Amino acid sequence: MNAIKANFLFFYIFVLNLIDAVLTHYSVGNKLATEQNPLMDYLLEIHPSLFYLCKMVLVILGLVLLKRLGKSAGTQFALVLCAAVYTWIMSVHYSILR
Repeated sequence: MNAIKANFLFFYIFVLNLIDAVLTHYSVGNKLATEQNPLMDYLLEIHPSLFYLCKMVLVILGLVLLKRLGKSAGTQFALVLCAAVYTWIMSVHYSILR
């Protein structure tokens, strides 16, 4: 995987994580869905700002770790897998909100 594709995946994962946070907050707040991650559900119940902060920090730390690991096959696999999972999560949000 070349650097341009890898950088795109880093950006793609970051943006989809942000969109996921907003859509999750909206869906849970309007009783359209429930948060499936117990930690994120707990943080969302305490205060949405904690939910956003934790969600963003955890994903950013994961992306920084992957970036620092370099261009190994494992890093490339992890990026593609994360991108695929977030794409699937967006399809779940779409099915809930349509």
